[in-house]
Amino acid sequence: ERRYVPPKSAVEIKLAQYWQDALFVERVGIEDDFFELGGHSLLATQLATTIRDTFNVNIPLDIFFDTPNIAHVARHIEAAQWSNQDNPIATPELTTDEMEKFEI
Repeated sequence: ERRYVPPKSAVEIKLAQYWQDALFVERVGIEDDFFELGGHSLLATQLATTIRDTFNVNIPLDIFFDTPNIAHVARHIEAAQWSNQDNPIATPELTTDEMEKFEI
């Protein structure tokens, strides 16, 4: 079993919250495997849509299958910001609950 690695950036925190909500898991670390936590292709599709709507970035589904963890998805989102300056990603606003939950 992997040790818990907490999210640190706003992108990682938002992704962790989405994964926790979708997978009904209390705590998700940035290196936890999406599929080992109970994820499946339909949930990956739904999360890709949520990510697109939140961050203004299209996430190919193979990202979830190649390296299915928050750290990898967050790097893809952050890289997209640099590759598409005309359509920058949105910086997520964190709620007070999210900041307290992840001790930010």
